[in-house]
Amino acid sequence: MATQLNSGVLEHLKKLEACAKELASEQVEAQQKQQPISDILAQTRKVSTLQLDQEDVISTVLKRKFESLQNILEAYHFTGISSEVKKPGSVFCFCISTAYEGTYLDSYYLDIQVQHPRKIIRHNIPVFIPLDQMAQTYLEKDLQRFMGVLNNDLNAYVSRRYQAEQLQECHAAYLTSQVQKNAAYNLLKFNYPIRCGDTEQDVQVKLVYDDLTRCLPSSVTLTCTGADAESVEEKLEGHRQLFEQKELHRAIDSLKLQKEVVSSCSLSAEHSSPSPLSQ
Repeated sequence: MATQLNSGVLEHLKKLEACAKELASEQVEAQQKQQPISDILAQTRKVSTLQLDQEDVISTVLKRKFESLQNILEAYHFTGISSEVKKPGSVFCFCISTAYEGTYLDSYYLDIQVQHPRKIIRHNIPVFIPLDQMAQTYLEKDLQRFMGVLNNDLNAYVSRRYQAEQLQECHAAYLTSQVQKNAAYNLLKFNYPIRCGDTEQDVQVKLVYDDLTRCLPSSVTLTCTGADAESVEEKLEGHRQLFEQKELHRAIDSLKLQKEVVSSCSLSAEHSSPSPLSQ
């Protein structure tokens, strides 16, 4: 009886041991199956983190580019340059407002594709301004430099024009000829009278502005007609220095104060408007 009981217990223990081994085997297999899933989940997390990092980098780069462009536009505002978006993210309309000593003169406009490759879509810049050359040199590499160079050229042009207009409008009584000019106002000619003893002689003036970025002449030629032309050469040298160093209308103001130029009442009505001149 005892033998049968022991045999039954042993048999039962064997079954329990077999069940335990089988259960342990199943757990190991389950762990082995779960391991690749955890690896995949880990890889997925890494990819997601990488994508988020890349998105952060792209967002940061775009933000910096926008801030850089915004800073450029704000800097332009203080130099008379403004802009507005024509096509979000790609086309801006730039306005250059020119002035002379605080007096507004003209505005010029450019529609520019700011995305690379940059290009000028339309504009109203005068033909004698070397816009194409400026664009080839600066536009693609440095938009701010391009706008700055163009701004300088336009302001120099309107300054030369303003000076010639002031000469004609405010000092006509001290001229013996009409003011002759070309389109760029970088070549000007006119005459004014000076007193030599008891006689008056005409001084013929030719001003050349070789540098279109300047509002003062690079070359001043004064020629005096009459029998005593040689005797006034020293006087003309002083005049020449004034034209080289001062704006045109201010040079005449100085000559008037020094009583180096005399008023002429012989100007006819036709002298009141300038005539075109080819360089």
